[in-house]
Formats: sequence, C-alpha cells, structure tokens
Amino acid sequence: MNGRELAQAVYNLPEHERVVVQEMHSRVQQVLLLPKIIFDEEQPMLIRQSCLDAFYIHVRALAEFFAPLPKKPRPDDRNAAHYATKAAWRPDPRSLNVLQPVARDENKPLAHVTVKRIGDGPGAPPKELLLEPTGAHEVTEAVRALWDDLVMHTDQPWPTADLFSVWTDAQGKLLSARDYAEMRERL
Repeated sequence: MNGRELAQAVYNLPEHERVVVQEMHSRVQQVLLLPKIIFDEEQPMLIRQSCLDAFYIHVRALAEFFAPLPKKPRPDDRNAAHYATKAAWRPDPRSLNVLQPVARDENKPLAHVTVKRIGDGPGAPPKELLLEPTGAHEVTEAVRALWDDLVMHTDQPWPTADLFSVWTDAQGKLLSARDYAEMRERL
C-alpha cells in the first residue's frame, strides 16, 4: 500500500479507530520532527523551548503507551497492547529502556513548578532541561522502533513512522495549516 492508499484507508476507518491511529501517529511524528526545531539556532528561543517541552511530553506519553500493561491499570487508560491484533505484542525492552528514564526524569521539572525547574535562590539554580543531539537520536530511534513494531502487530492500516507523514511535504518541510488542508482535499 503506498502512502496515498494508506492515508485513504486511515481516513476510512471508523472514527473511534481513526482517532487512535491519528493521535498516536501524531505523537510519534512530533517526537521524530521536534529535534530539528530544537537544534535549529535560527529559531527563536521561545519556539525552541516550547518544542523541547513538547518533545518531553510526547516521549512521556509514548513511554506509557508502549509499556506493558500495569498490574492494576486504570479503566480509562489505553496502551499499545489494546491495539495489537495479530499476536500478543511485547515491546522491545531495549527501546523501552531508552524512553522510560527520559519520561521519568523529565516529568516533574517539566510538568510542575518546582525548585528543580525554577531554582531555589542563589545557591540552587534551576535544572536546565537540555537535549543533546545524540540523546535525541537515541530517543527518536527507540520511538520509531516501538511504533513500527506495533504496526506489524495490528491488522489495522496503521502507518509506519516514515509513511503517511501528515506533518511534512515530500521534501520533509513542515506543512502549514493551509498546506495540510489542501493535502486532505487531494485525498
């Protein structure tokens, strides 16, 4: 199935299934694409910081999504195991071991106003939320591997990480809202 056929198949899914595919694929694509902006020194610092925050938020969500079901799951939580239809899906522990520490270690300073994030006086400066290019590459490859493995364990038309990139054009340039609307009309 080529990208156009896959896009059509996804848009033709029942809404409750399409929403899951689009939501989770969106998070994957953001983790894969945000480092380009985070490391682009031509971007305004506020945009770069916003992208860094979003990167960590999506890594946290994906770490939870890809992890095995907890012993006592909340009834409203969903994870990859709910959508694997071909066989029991067991995530690659090496890839999970890349995501889980990032999600755990950056969660509190990112999502809460704490002394770790804003500092506590002159003797306790804030912790900088930094991302190194090698760390970003390791995280993005772990996300790609986990997602693509899940895609292979479902009968649904789920796009692999490199197919059906709804956020970029064929050259990898980020689409504007107008570009996206025009692309959807062509499908």
